[in-house]
Amino acid sequence: MSLKIFSDLKRWFLELKDAEIFQKDVQIKQALLLAIEMGLKLKFGDEYVAILSDISKIEDLKLLEALAELWVSDRFSNSPDFLNG
Repeated sequence: MSLKIFSDLKRWFLELKDAEIFQKDVQIKQALLLAIEMGLKLKFGDEYVAILSDISKIEDLKLLEALAELWVSDRFSNSPDFLNG
């Protein structure tokens, strides 16, 4: 196999792997946003779901995961004042 063919195959494989990782990240983000949305609805009602549009702009999956855990856990008050600082 020539070096060019090997190089092309390697590049193609890496691009495919990157695409698979990106797709998986998109799916994880969708699931986390759904968890956050449900947590907001359950704890604070529909009025606080409006902040979901701001939250959905976050690309950091670790941060989204932390937010999802925050909203679905019982560690925080059910008072809407919690969101107002």
